[in-house]
This record gives sequence, structure tokens and C-alpha cells, in this order.
Amino acid sequence: MQVTPSSERLSQLVSAARFPLMMLVVLIHVPLPEHAIPALPLGLPLSASAWYFYVSRIISFGIGAMAVPMFFLFSGYYMFFKPKAWNDASVYLGELKKRFKVLVIPYFFWCSLALLSHLLLETLGSGGVQGLSLDPQRLLHAYLLEPANFPLWYLRDLIFLCSLAPLVYWIARRAPWLVLLIYCVYLWHGANVSTWWNFTGAVYFTLGAVFGLRSADFVALAVRLGWIPVGLFLLMSFALPFLPMNGTYTLVQGLYIPLASVTFLRLGYLLYERRSPLLHWAQKLEHYVFFIYVAHEVLILSFVRGFLFKRGWLETLPGYFLCGFVVLGICILLYEVLVRLAQPLLSWSLGGRVSRS
Repeated sequence: MQVTPSSERLSQLVSAARFPLMMLVVLIHVPLPEHAIPALPLGLPLSASAWYFYVSRIISFGIGAMAVPMFFLFSGYYMFFKPKAWNDASVYLGELKKRFKVLVIPYFFWCSLALLSHLLLETLGSGGVQGLSLDPQRLLHAYLLEPANFPLWYLRDLIFLCSLAPLVYWIARRAPWLVLLIYCVYLWHGANVSTWWNFTGAVYFTLGAVFGLRSADFVALAVRLGWIPVGLFLLMSFALPFLPMNGTYTLVQGLYIPLASVTFLRLGYLLYERRSPLLHWAQKLEHYVFFIYVAHEVLILSFVRGFLFKRGWLETLPGYFLCGFVVLGICILLYEVLVRLAQPLLSWSLGGRVSRS
């Protein structure tokens, strides 16, 4: 397939987008759990505490909500970008074999590492192994229902969606209108039902497949939509912190994510057109993204968050950003150390995603 200037631009923008999106993923996990963050009263935040809640709600529970859907979009796009006979059993099984190395092995390795770290902490906390439990129900939760390494729910859902590739291919090729139906189910599901399955992946992975099969430039589409989505995004970003964390919030967030995604893509387009050095910087950091994703919640985030919490810094605006950037820095440093000391093991655990900076 001939690479056109627009597809080359898309490739560069997707490459540059991954690290900023991963920064958002880390910041999502910095604040208190959602149920512990109150809906702010209407009005301009005046106290330092109010500003912390306001900004963290905008970033972690607002803008940050687009990060994982964007990764699903990219995955769906590139999985179906090159024409393949997905109805051919040999092609399908061959693609599943590739995904086993790049998705399944990292998923089970990093879930197991998180589970072992939990068991270690329980052992230290109880003073022995007598009270530890590793029954089938706990294993089911740790590896399927609620991954021990919680951010890996994205990888779990991606594995499942890749296993449904022929169905996704049929929908994207023959009935792309079904994506809108899935999106409506996603809005209803998110607002009314709480289960282990998340429809986010189904919506954005299939949408990515629709674009990929047609080699469509979704950045160009975001630009053609004009500035109205950007205006709505800004308006909703400032309003979201005042909504309580309930079904209505989830519904509004489901409508907000496409607006945030369009704005993010438009921003990338503007930086590309101006040949901003920020894009080159983000592309150079792309190779850290997957390691940060799988490793940041395995003791690293909890250690940094606990350190800041004991000193009363965590629930402050400077502490919020400090926690996120310290976690990113530790992950990058640890990656560089492991590349030099244990590159074969690191490469295997990351599905071959290893390169030196």
C-alpha cells in the first residue's frame, strides 16, 4: 500500500500521541478513588484544597478519560489497516499466534507480578503466611474479572476483541452503522450497569477498524469537524467537576470522550503543521509507553503516593503533579536499568517492545 503524505502524518501523530496519553493514564491513578472525591459546590474554587479537587477532577476524571479509548482506536486502526482475509482460518490463527506474544504473555506476566506483590505485602502485614488466601475465586478476579494489575483491564479487553477479529472485520466492512448502536449501548451500560465488562473497548476498537479498513485519516476528520467540538470540550471540562460521581456523570463522560479526542487530535495536527519540537520529543519517548503502562501500578505508584500522603503533600495541587511525574521518572529509569541488566527477560515480558533510547 502506497504511503501518502496524509498517512505518514497520521503515523507520526499517533507515534507522538502515545506518551502524552500514557501521562494521562498515570495521572488518572494519582488521586483518591472516585467515591472519595466530592462533587464541588458551584462557584470558583477559593481554597488550595478546592483547587486540588477541581484540577484533579478535570484531568483525572475528565480529560484523562479519553486516554484508553484513544489506545483502543489506534489498536483497531492498525490491526485492520493492512488487508487480510480474516475469514480464512489460517490467517486468523496466524494473527492470534502473533497476539499471544505481544498481548497474552505480557498480560499474565504483569498480572502475576502484581499478585505476587500483593501477597508479599499481605505476608509482611500479617507477620506470616497463615492468613494468606490464593483460592480459585481470587485467581479468577486477579486474572479476569478485576486484574491484580488494574490498568491491565485494557489489555484484557484488547485480547478478547482481537479474538473476535472476524466479527469486528465484518461489522467494520459490512455494517459500520453498528458502531453507533454499540456506542448507544455503551452509554446506557455505563450509566446503568456495573459489571466486569467495559464497552469502551468495543466502541473505539471497532471504530478504529472502520477507519483502518478504509485507510481513513481520522486526524483529517477531526480537523474537518471544525472548532465547535473544541468549544464544547472546553465548556464540559470546566463543568464536569461540579457533577456528582454517579450514573449521570458516566453518561456525560461518555459523550465528553469523543469531544476530548477530537480536540486532542486537532492539537496534534496544529503542532505537526508548525513543526513543533514537542512532537519530536514525544516520539522519542514512545518506546517507554508500554513499560510505564504495565509497571507503574506494581508498587511504584503506591510507594510514591504513600510517601507524599504521609507528608501531607498528596492532596495538594503541586503534590498531584509531583506524584505523576515522579512515577513516570521512576518507570523510565527502571526501564533503562532493566534494558542494560536483563534485556531478554524485559523484552519477553513486554512482548518484544524493547529498544534503547
